[in-house]
Amino acid sequence: MSIQSLPAFFPWVMTPRDLDAMTRAYRLAMKAQAASSEPAESDAMSRIVYRLYSKGLTDPGKLAALAQLMAASPYFQR
Repeated sequence: MSIQSLPAFFPWVMTPRDLDAMTRAYRLAMKAQAASSEPAESDAMSRIVYRLYSKGLTDPGKLAALAQLMAASPYFQR
């Protein structure tokens, strides 16, 4: 069961399933960024993944793709 089914707790409480989804998304995004001329920093990518996940984007593939796009944007590199 995902914590999203319990709206009173989401996004403040994460279950192992939530952490697993974020981990998979983070690893996918970092793997894709490795070939980039300017790869994203690890902590920046993890913050982006967490922010997107807590907003409701929970599919690891989509989450990784959007996190990768956001990490490449100068707007999100603060």
